[in-house]
Amino acid sequence: MAIKLALLKSGEEVVADVKELVFESKVVGYVFNNPVTINYLNPEVLMEGGSSLNMSFQIWNPLAKDRNIPVAPDWVVTLVDPIDQIITLYTTQLTKAKDGGTNNEESDDRSDTGDNSTVVLKE
Repeated sequence: MAIKLALLKSGEEVVADVKELVFESKVVGYVFNNPVTINYLNPEVLMEGGSSLNMSFQIWNPLAKDRNIPVAPDWVVTLVDPIDQIITLYTTQLTKAKDGGTNNEESDDRSDTGDNSTVVLKE
């Protein structure tokens, strides 16, 4: 899995397992698998020695039938490796969803990932 943090032209920050679509050695698009957006629940709180962010994940494009969503390369401003805490939170939320995090009889990866989490950023 190549979990990336994508900043889109829309300003959304999307965390997903990202794969490149390559044609004739040129990237022509991306596929975001199980994408979620980051929702910040408080502005950045600066503290001596670091800061913390209270955040949650929300399913990105929740009405799509397929959870592998193609994205045009000109909509991606940048792709970066997220900090380890984001990777851990993302994979934990996916595991919860796959293990029956929904109340429906048919479980899929669409369960709300609404657990609030605090990420501590160190300088």
